[in-house]
Amino acid sequence: MLTRRSIAAGFLALPFSRTEIARASEFLRSGSLGELPDRRTDALPLSDQSNAGNWQRLDSHSDEFDGNDLDHSKWLPRDSWNGMKPSFFSSDNVSVNGGCLNITCQLRDPPSSLASAGYGKWSTAIVKSVTPVLYGYFEVRAKAMRSAALSSFWFYKKYPTEQDEIDVFELCKDKRNIVNNYHMTLHVYQLPGYTADQISEAYWRAPFDFADDFHVFGLNWAADKIEFFVDGVLVRRSENRLWHRPMHMVFDSEVHEKGCGIPDDASMPSTYKIDYARSWQATNG
Repeated sequence: MLTRRSIAAGFLALPFSRTEIARASEFLRSGSLGELPDRRTDALPLSDQSNAGNWQRLDSHSDEFDGNDLDHSKWLPRDSWNGMKPSFFSSDNVSVNGGCLNITCQLRDPPSSLASAGYGKWSTAIVKSVTPVLYGYFEVRAKAMRSAALSSFWFYKKYPTEQDEIDVFELCKDKRNIVNNYHMTLHVYQLPGYTADQISEAYWRAPFDFADDFHVFGLNWAADKIEFFVDGVLVRRSENRLWHRPMHMVFDSEVHEKGCGIPDDASMPSTYKIDYARSWQATNG
């Protein structure tokens, strides 16, 4: 998101030069999730309890967040990017307690150096994996904050000539008062050989508010396809044409004025909660 956020791109921003990736092979759910799968074991993804994918746990990107401190061998509560204006990142807004990783957005004046650069009074946070990862099944159980500030789960890595990104979800109570849009986006920025950035985005309108309760969100990132799951049910499938390099796993919150609007002061502070992050990679067994 560094490049995307710094130029205010993605679904939340005004139009910019880009190419929409063809969706001929794509599935996008319409309507309710239907019957939900039963969880028989935590050792496997909710959507694949029979282990058809031959999954092996990836400990470097898994955490139950049961302690009282962030595991710095796995996660960093900061980034070289200060955040999307008018909000700014501060590690003070990251905590682990109550069995969750908590990312809070609150009202706080920015440091003078950020204020002079155009940052405002919304202090948020970012947590990203220490190491990047390529392919796998990534599952989180999370509850969005009840605010116009974003609750996001995504992957990115900036390379010398471009940046790759998968947005598993970006959730917010937007300026139209919509609280149940599940937004998923695939990006590549500054791609050599193309005349514009590449983007493929989709929405699923959920029959519930993501801030009301915890839900299980999954991403199956494979060499040939990228699949998005909610509560173990497929909501989107896309051909994987471009996302074949390692990326960092990221959780964050941001204020995006053009997309979700400015949070009401009365909604502050508001907290995005991640109960767990569980990751697997397929084996040949």
